[in-house]
Amino acid sequence: AGGFGKRLKPYTNNCPKPMLEIAGKPMIEHIINNLKYQGFKKIFISVHYLADNIISYFKTGKNFGVSIKYIKEEKPLGTIGSLGFLKKKFNKPIIVVNGDTLTNINLKEMLNFHKKNKSSATMAVKVMINSNPYGVVKSKGLLVENFQEKPVDKIYVNAGIYVISSKSLTIIKKDERIDAPNFLMKLKNKKKKVIIFPAHEEWNEIGTVENYKNIIKKH
Repeated sequence: AGGFGKRLKPYTNNCPKPMLEIAGKPMIEHIINNLKYQGFKKIFISVHYLADNIISYFKTGKNFGVSIKYIKEEKPLGTIGSLGFLKKKFNKPIIVVNGDTLTNINLKEMLNFHKKNKSSATMAVKVMINSNPYGVVKSKGLLVENFQEKPVDKIYVNAGIYVISSKSLTIIKKDERIDAPNFLMKLKNKKKKVIIFPAHEEWNEIGTVENYKNIIKKH
């Protein structure tokens, strides 16, 4: 929850992005309530930009039925960099959720999937279907090779939720700024197992003013 939310200005001029309200509550409160509902009670919030807004609202998490501690970034460390502070503290997997991701993805199921596959890191991906209403012609030069009638493309979009094994945190250097794609590729380069968890549940990423306005209309 430490990002500057530049794409959501002017809403984020005086308010960190995760504290923007949806249906009368900060979006990060919806995330925390969902975590609690799914049985997760031990929460760390990584903060930087306007950190006091978040800390003064949630405090220890007692009023929300969870335990909250804060990772205070002296400088922005990206999605994964702040996890360097948690190295050697846990021997169980950690679930990472972006502070602007609203979803009802089954995190217990994802955690079990991660363990079952003995993965170093698991990334939730949202399944997107792109259908083409036209018959597509495949050619080589001027020669017709084949026809594809109204093809359907299935793509996977990064859903901003990860399960990371505690051992994988050792590759994060102290105060290293690192985002999730770079971290996952770093693991892959070290021949570690990195897998996807396809999700079909509702998913919203509130990254832009347009997205934010749309999600407010829905709620």
